[in-house]
Amino acid sequence: TVDGAGNVYIADNTNLQKFSPDGKMLGFWPPPDGPSPDELKGIDLSKPENNELRLRAISRPSPNGLAFDISGNIYVSESGGYQNELQIARYGDNRYSRVRVLSSNGQELARWIYAERSTTSSEIVVDAAGHVFVCDAMNNRVQVFNVKGNLLGAWGSRGTGNLEFNDPTDIAVDAAGKVYVADYVNNRVQVFQIRDARK
Repeated sequence: TVDGAGNVYIADNTNLQKFSPDGKMLGFWPPPDGPSPDELKGIDLSKPENNELRLRAISRPSPNGLAFDISGNIYVSESGGYQNELQIARYGDNRYSRVRVLSSNGQELARWIYAERSTTSSEIVVDAAGHVFVCDAMNNRVQVFNVKGNLLGAWGSRGTGNLEFNDPTDIAVDAAGKVYVADYVNNRVQVFQIRDARK
């Protein structure tokens, strides 16, 4: 993803990286709730004495979608995390997905959970009015939040009809307020008109 200044943002397996147009690294931000790569370097996570570190490593979600608002803040959709160690032990697949909002220098400004059970990637986009649209693939829905994480609206369920999805994989908005959703398994793009989700 590229910002207005031409800087390139890459969401790898667990980290967010920022590069200048000529390839110089400008930022490297691991998730705040897991061990850094330096902590894991040379550590055998299969050994019992490293169990606590292993739990921290697998509990953090991975970034999948990136978007920017008009102020240059970064919105990252993340999935595949656990809310606590008890979930890891009892419910192996009971993972959550969230949105994190970062400033251009990586300072966290906000975060919220948008799905209690989700293990698939989800895309995100922010319109000029500050609506945050999250395309939740596993739950076959689109959710709309304000920049503070308050839910403004949602639509979608599994199916082939109008307002139904089957693994929606991408989302975009245009200047006229239309929302475009790539409905992957149904082999189509659905277009919606959002007047003002804050009303």
